[in-house]
Amino acid sequence: MSPPRAPRGVLVTLVSTLVAHPIVPAAGIALTLGVDRFLNEGRAVLNLIGNAVATLAISRWDGALDEVRMRQVLSGKIPPPEVDEGEPDIDEETGLPPLPVRSTLQQPA
Repeated sequence: MSPPRAPRGVLVTLVSTLVAHPIVPAAGIALTLGVDRFLNEGRAVLNLIGNAVATLAISRWDGALDEVRMRQVLSGKIPPPEVDEGEPDIDEETGLPPLPVRSTLQQPA
């Protein structure tokens, strides 16, 4: 088991609450330390699922979701696209990377 890399805000808040209320004995803090690692993994999984759902919802709302291709990739019928993480293309005129593609949502007038 590796030690935590950074203090967790939830743990600090929970321990502060336990210390502020004398109803909970000090042994509760030790129990919290032991259980927090498992709770943290659950929070990470929940965060991942939430990000995936939000990505799907926004891309569908924006009209950028290709459901047929998505189902083919998820079922393993076709491989996922290659991701090019090289240097961004630079506009020769401005010397800057290109602007992102504009959303298909209607912009307020």
